[in-house]
Amino acid sequence: MPFVVLGYPEIRIEDLRWIEAFRNDHDLLYRDIVGAHFTLVFPTDGLSREDLISHVHECASETRPIEFVLRGALVVADHEIVAWHVFLVPDEGNSLLIKLHDRLYQEPLAAELRLEIPFIPHLGVASNAEPAVCKALAADLNHMDLAIRGQVRELAIGEYDGTRVEDLATVPFAE
Repeated sequence: MPFVVLGYPEIRIEDLRWIEAFRNDHDLLYRDIVGAHFTLVFPTDGLSREDLISHVHECASETRPIEFVLRGALVVADHEIVAWHVFLVPDEGNSLLIKLHDRLYQEPLAAELRLEIPFIPHLGVASNAEPAVCKALAADLNHMDLAIRGQVRELAIGEYDGTRVEDLATVPFAE
């Protein structure tokens, strides 16, 4: 089964409840698979569990907690499953999440990087086969003056069985 590396956001409980309720209403594809998260390594079986955990430990030891602020929503096409997604994207913290993603995809994961899919740090909150539905949801979110502040302080290595992600290990960042 493939492994993933996720950053679960540490945010106010009210914000997390709101995000999860929105996902429950609008993210029919992923709401039951995993909680709100930043995906930093997409499903891969290119490394053993032990080698992936070791690599994540090395990357996390070079990373300080990442503060972020989610301020907007973006609509993104998913050509693999012919669907559209609504992402909450960070203004603050965006470049640090991109740099962490890039570090994680260095050796030994370099061959697993899919350059045809642009990396956009995000929390996925909606998915639909109809782009107009996602566009309307994103427009509603963008009219809300969002400012969801939080941190990513550790990485979770999970195993994806096709129906759920089960967390196997967590690796804290350097303090």
